Formats: sequence, structure tokens, C-alpha cells
Amino acid sequence: MTTKKSLVWTRRLQVLALLSVSSGMPLGWVFNSFQVFLVDLGISRAEIGLLSGVSLPWTLKFLWAPFIDRFSLPFLGRRRGWIVATQLSLALAFGVIAAFAARAVAAKAAGSPLAHVGILLGLLAFVVAFFSATQDIAYDAYAVEFLRPEERDEAPGLRGAYY
Repeated sequence: MTTKKSLVWTRRLQVLALLSVSSGMPLGWVFNSFQVFLVDLGISRAEIGLLSGVSLPWTLKFLWAPFIDRFSLPFLGRRRGWIVATQLSLALAFGVIAAFAARAVAAKAAGSPLAHVGILLGLLAFVVAFFSATQDIAYDAYAVEFLRPEERDEAPGLRGAYY
């Protein structure tokens, strides 16, 4: 009886697994931290329920996946170029959210909450969801092309654990 050697610790799988962390983080932020932050700002439950629609890009990403698959950015190739572009876009979007959130918290503490803060934060969260869904499209395609056939059995489990 022969035993199959585990490929989990190969460099290729670890690179994909680490990309799973950056792929899963925005999803966790939108589904968990964002809602807690909105409650802390005093946003109504009805408005928070409405803002749960910001996660729609993950459901509808199949609509622009052909575009991502068809077009290549002028650097790093088709897959890696989209991954880098979306990660930079996510970093910028999170930076804008952090700056706006700091302003919203300071305004609330001063007793003069910002008008329409929930809607504005919802739009920013939608941008995060869109870029994250786009990153998922590129990342999944990259994984299919990057993995060797013998690595494809263990990759989904490892990617899911890191995600």
C-alpha cells in the first residue's frame, strides 16, 4: 500500500492560500464588521437591512467575469494583473472608508452626526464588494491555471481554510 505525499506545504499551494486571506477579508468585513459599525453609529435596523444589499456583487460576479477573462491589463499578465489591480483598489477603498468612518465617529461624538452617513458608507462598502468579487474572479482563474494536476485535490480545502 502506498501513501500519497501531502502537497499542502508546497510553495505553490501556500501562495494560493495566502491569496485566499486577501480574498476572504473583504467578505468578512462586509458581513460582520460593517454591520457592527453601522449599529455603533446609530443607523436604524431598517437601513442596515437595506444596506445588506451591498453584498450583491458576489452573487452577480458571473455578469462581468467574461470581461475579466477576456481582457488583460498591461502589466503582470491577465490573471496577476487583475489580482494586483483589485488589491490596490481594495486598499484604496478601505483607506477612504477608514477616513470617512473616522470623520463620522468624530461628528457623532461631537453631537452632530453626518447626514446620510449610512448611505455613503453603504456606497463605499458596495465598492469594496465589487472589487473583492472581481478579485475572486481573477483569483479563481489564476488558481486553475497555476495549479498542477496533482495539486488540484488539496487546493480547495487549503484555500477554504485560509479564506
